[in-house]
Amino acid sequence: MAGNRKIEWFIYLVGIALVAGSTVFADENQDSLKIVPDQIRIGTFYHGTEIQVSANVAACDGAVIILEGSEEKVELNRKGREAFIWMNVAQITISGLPQAYIMAASDKLDNICSKETQEKLSLGLESLRPQMEVHSDQSLTGEEFDQFLKLKNHNGTYDTNNKINLKSVSSGRQEISSILPIPSQMSPGTYKIHLYCFRQGNLVQGEIGSLKIERVGLPELMINLANKHAAVYGLLAIVIAMAVGIIMGFIFSSLPGREH
Repeated sequence: MAGNRKIEWFIYLVGIALVAGSTVFADENQDSLKIVPDQIRIGTFYHGTEIQVSANVAACDGAVIILEGSEEKVELNRKGREAFIWMNVAQITISGLPQAYIMAASDKLDNICSKETQEKLSLGLESLRPQMEVHSDQSLTGEEFDQFLKLKNHNGTYDTNNKINLKSVSSGRQEISSILPIPSQMSPGTYKIHLYCFRQGNLVQGEIGSLKIERVGLPELMINLANKHAAVYGLLAIVIAMAVGIIMGFIFSSLPGREH
């Protein structure tokens, strides 16, 4: 009986310790990373927006924020000259890379952490190069990754030119804040937002949040029609085009100086 009582007391004390420990951990990290807004709705007149990412963290000398989308498969056409005519000469499929990659940093990455840490945490565009998988029906040129980056930089879904502000707010604490652009080309879905804090090149704190992008209104209706009712979508597109043409013709014919 005495042995059983000791075992019960041991289990009880261990349970208290675990609960206390988990409570302290939750209190220290609860609501630390703030994303405003954390949900974006794509409507008819949506042309992109921006979000603010902030956190109260332990003192650090460098920080990086990464907004990253899920992996996607992209099909590209490589152009070449055939008989004095530029035309598509090969089809290239690229996979293994995120749909979007938007980064903010308090300094140059090399001043924040080592190359090994950058590669391990996927910090910076070069860290993505080993993740790329390329398939083609023709021989590769070795420039596929750079061409892919040009495409992504052009539509704004890959952007590493954003800054993080570090501000001391109390002894041993800092406020981190950054504005991240959200281009109109970013597809609906859930995006992860990572925060990494470094001190003397060592990772001392990591946080993760999420951003949800969804279509609403007319864009959502049109996508649903295209995916589920292709015939209705095609007919509606024709009707809309005709209506726009009639309206524009009426407007221009009504302008001063126009002959009737």
